[in-house]
Formats: sequence, structure tokens, C-alpha cells
Amino acid sequence: MKLVDKFGRKIYSKTFRILLFYGKLLEEAGYRESKKKPNLFYRKTEDVIFFADMRGTDEVPIWEDPTPLFYWKFVNEGEKYPDWKKRRILVKKMNRLKEDFDVPTRLSFFEECEPDGLFFGYGGIVGDGYCVVCGKDFQDEGLFCSKECELEYRRNELRGWLEAY
Repeated sequence: MKLVDKFGRKIYSKTFRILLFYGKLLEEAGYRESKKKPNLFYRKTEDVIFFADMRGTDEVPIWEDPTPLFYWKFVNEGEKYPDWKKRRILVKKMNRLKEDFDVPTRLSFFEECEPDGLFFGYGGIVGDGYCVVCGKDFQDEGLFCSKECELEYRRNELRGWLEAY
């Protein structure tokens, strides 16, 4: 790891200690640091290359948020994955980093807040092919396995609104 961000700006020691800590945990989780791009970690699986980037961006300098920026590249471009399956794979990997190795991750603004982003439009709920009400694995886009579960979810949402007022 190096004491500079990807723009060549110096990273102060307090922030760098945090990055070193996360770097060690990422290595324990099977990630490797790029030889050509210091502070960028990656892990390649059969289907996906996962990146944990601690170099900072124009919008979020690394000293403002030293949490690794998580992104990915699906290897088999010819084999198209539906979006729900991509989210399932990615959420599983991010949860494993957090739960097993205590490494928090963050997604880019684009992925969460732009219409073409993979995690856009779910209001913090991940549409990964599991029903958010009953947990059934329905392996499709959306949040619910049935109209009944969607209705139950809406009822509970309405109850919460009414109790709040």
C-alpha cells in the first residue's frame, strides 16, 4: 500500500492506518493488492472479479470515507446474468466481508442512485430473487414471490405509517 491516493495526493497517517487495517482484513478474505494500482484490492472467482478500492475518487476523497468502494466485473460477458442474480452474488460477497471479516463496503452513487445502477429503485431493499416477506427463493426480478406477499408488505407498511401519526 502507498501513502498517496490515485491522484497522487498524500494520505495522512491517521487515514493510512485505517487503510492498512482494512487491507490486512481484505487479504485475510482472499483479496490481493494490485501491483500496478496500489490500494486497489481484487478477488477473482469463476464468474466475477470483485474490487475493493481504497484509492479515493474525485467525488469522495479517501480521507473523507476510508471504507473500501466495492465494485465488480462479471467475467463471462457472453453469459448474461439477470440483474436479480447479479445482486444476489454481490450482496452475498459484501455481507461475507462484513460478517466474517468486519470489512464494511460502500457502493458508488451511480449504483445506488442512478437509473442504470444495479441497486437503484429498491429503497434500500435488495431485489435478489428472495421474497422480502416470506423469504421464498423465487429467482426472478422484484421483491415479492406473489401478490399475497406484496399485499402483506403494503399492509405492514401502511400500519407503520398509521402508527407513526
